[in-house]
Amino acid sequence: MTDALFESFCRRYGLRLSAQQAEAVRSVDRPTLLVAVPGSGKTTALVCRLGYMVRALGTDPSSILTMTYSVAATQDMKQRYIELFGDDGLQFRTINGVCSKIISYYGKISGKEPFSLLSDERRISRALAAIYKETEGTFPTEAEIKQLRTDITYAKNTALPPESIEKPGGGSYDFPALFSKYNAMLRSDRLMDYDDQMIYAAAILRKYPSVLSYYRDRFRYICVDEAQDTSKLQHSVISLLSGRDGRIFMVGDEDQSIYGFRAAYPDALVNFERDHDNARVLFLERNYRSASKIVKAADSFVKKNLYRREKNMKADRTAPGELKAIDVPNRAAQYGELFGRLKNAKGEVAVLYRDNECALPLIDLLDRGGVDFSVNIRSPEIPFFSNRLVTDVMNMLRFAADPTDTEAFSEIYYKINTYISKNQIGPICEESRRRGLSVFGAAYASGLLKGGVLANLKEVKEICSQIRQKSASEALDLLLYRLGYKQWLTDREMSTEKLPILYAIASGCGDAAEFLRRLPRLSEITEEHKNLPCRNVILSTVHSSKGLEYDTVYMLDVFDGMLPKTSSPSDGDEDGMRAYMEERRLFFVGMTRAKNALYICRIKDEPSQFCDEIFGAAKAPRPVSRQENGVLYHGARIRHAVLGDGTVLFREGGYVYVDFDRGGKKRLDEQIITKNGLIKPVN
Repeated sequence: MTDALFESFCRRYGLRLSAQQAEAVRSVDRPTLLVAVPGSGKTTALVCRLGYMVRALGTDPSSILTMTYSVAATQDMKQRYIELFGDDGLQFRTINGVCSKIISYYGKISGKEPFSLLSDERRISRALAAIYKETEGTFPTEAEIKQLRTDITYAKNTALPPESIEKPGGGSYDFPALFSKYNAMLRSDRLMDYDDQMIYAAAILRKYPSVLSYYRDRFRYICVDEAQDTSKLQHSVISLLSGRDGRIFMVGDEDQSIYGFRAAYPDALVNFERDHDNARVLFLERNYRSASKIVKAADSFVKKNLYRREKNMKADRTAPGELKAIDVPNRAAQYGELFGRLKNAKGEVAVLYRDNECALPLIDLLDRGGVDFSVNIRSPEIPFFSNRLVTDVMNMLRFAADPTDTEAFSEIYYKINTYISKNQIGPICEESRRRGLSVFGAAYASGLLKGGVLANLKEVKEICSQIRQKSASEALDLLLYRLGYKQWLTDREMSTEKLPILYAIASGCGDAAEFLRRLPRLSEITEEHKNLPCRNVILSTVHSSKGLEYDTVYMLDVFDGMLPKTSSPSDGDEDGMRAYMEERRLFFVGMTRAKNALYICRIKDEPSQFCDEIFGAAKAPRPVSRQENGVLYHGARIRHAVLGDGTVLFREGGYVYVDFDRGGKKRLDEQIITKNGLIKPVN
């Protein structure tokens, strides 16, 4: 009867589902995880499952709650359901939206008025800026505020107690102090942010069984899409609503989890059977999007990852497509090469990269060359232009161009070789403004400077004069190495990763004055081309491209230190290994955006682990036979004194890779485990 009912349902709505999709659609009455590889039609399966429940099985639509991360995703899913089955009143909500309802319901039954939601990002930014100034003693840039906001979200979504909060690693500030003061400000004003909203909702569900029972009775079926992007905090809300034995249907793919910076928790997918009773795991492994050569390379690449389920992504398409390296001599040469290819591009072409700033030199060339393009940006602004290093460079160039600019000089005098003290700078700038003198003239006239400081200032004046006369690239050299700014950065261990982008943009400018005009203009150009519809050339970070597909994909800046941002860590560094695995997942997501052609820029003077893997420069791990080693051969079952039983995968470079039954895949130092007798064969 069930088979006939399902077949009738498919005929009625004209559905053509694969065997794996059909199995997923029919999985209704037990906890189910659907692991879906890229391009496998997972949204189709989820939407059709909802239709099957309502239109075929007669499930009450009000008893089904479907959740995902973003408002856009919920709206898209709702629209797709309505187009197929009509409007049945199903609830599609963000997790935050559900938490808001829980808090509101608790307020009604308890009579307690909850804190107000602080949703105004400008107000949050102003509050954080004031807290930053109080704590750090200096005004933050927009980039620092954005990073602090990201770090706060990460800290709250990891679901750690406040005493365990440490600096996430994004900024150079005292994060625990800033985090504590921010939360204190919210409490004193009876406010909560979006992350607090989830914390509060989870606390209500844990503390008040009547509230939990109300929601479990109301929503007997829970569906969760994009589960790999969901944080530990969000998963706690989902688990409370569904219970261990609830009818939860979770869709995701840990291989596509790329939001670690906001505390995405892919372990929830890997541990699904442990967390849910009588659970089943289904797979969608057929990729309908990409040509076979792209699918094969991407599948081979991601299979070397740890912390994942074994799966086999197969191409539905027989056409091989193209997968090639674009060899260039250096990083700057990528932009000219891509410009030449994009100016006559046909079809929908995307250039993907790790960070938005990677595209700025290419945006510069496309704009100068009159090529129409769109920049896919989901954030309000690119933090590059408000980065501390970039604003310092602009202030130095402004001052070199106009030595009466006391505002610029006040920002940079202690970062270059002036040796003027904090007590001296105020009177000198005031003298400059009052008498209309250059800073140099005011400094000489003030009588405050003596001996070596005067000599240093004279040299700074000469270098500023040279900056005005040199090319833009030479001007950067002068301010970095002659003015001493590079040494100041080095002494404080500050990042210089923005410098190659600045040099690439400078190479297209005649002199420092043009470069100074071009930087803010590039910010405007990027904003003008932001998310324009119907453009065949799209520039996008890999993060912003997730869920999208393009005829042709070019991947920019694929080299060690950029993509991947971190290298493979030493043995025992669990946090480092997890960060590196996310870098690999990010590259995998980028690869699988391509339908017909994938081109990866390979830079001669930059080592690239990922290019080596894809194009064969690095040797793949070789399984070891039983004859070569009596214990550590491929497929051998071993028992580790600490980690328990596992299966040997391969040996490489002094390491043994083992898939442990309870701990997943681990890399072990072969010398240590054999010397200390940590392993033995399992008979």
